[in-house]
Amino acid sequence: MLLGLSKKLILIVLVVISSVMAGGTAIWYLSHNPPRNNVKLDYSRNRTIQDAGNSVTINFRQCTADQRRIYVDFGSTFIQVIGEQKDGCLLRYGGEVENPNWNGELPFICRVPQSLGSISFRKFDYGVDLSAIQQYCVK
Repeated sequence: MLLGLSKKLILIVLVVISSVMAGGTAIWYLSHNPPRNNVKLDYSRNRTIQDAGNSVTINFRQCTADQRRIYVDFGSTFIQVIGEQKDGCLLRYGGEVENPNWNGELPFICRVPQSLGSISFRKFDYGVDLSAIQQYCVK
């Protein structure tokens, strides 16, 4: 009787441990892979978001769906161009500074006039400086 009870206890402990490990794996995966929200990646040479050297250029006139995670020295910025909406280019962005537990949240939503064309944004140690379009964004 006592031996049967200890086998059940061991089985319960193993189930609890495996559930916790599976949950931890899921949380780790989500923290390292921000949500894509069904935006198809653009791998063409003329993609909307260009990452080159010390800057990131976004072609608001083109405004095709695209997304990129830009890594810098102490963090990253995730930019997601959703596409054209009314007379603007709809995009979301967010980022993290040395936060391996970042949940992928993109709190800024922007509608940038397509008439602005291409704009280059400077990279710095903590992300991408998108202040040039801040007037078109809400958090």
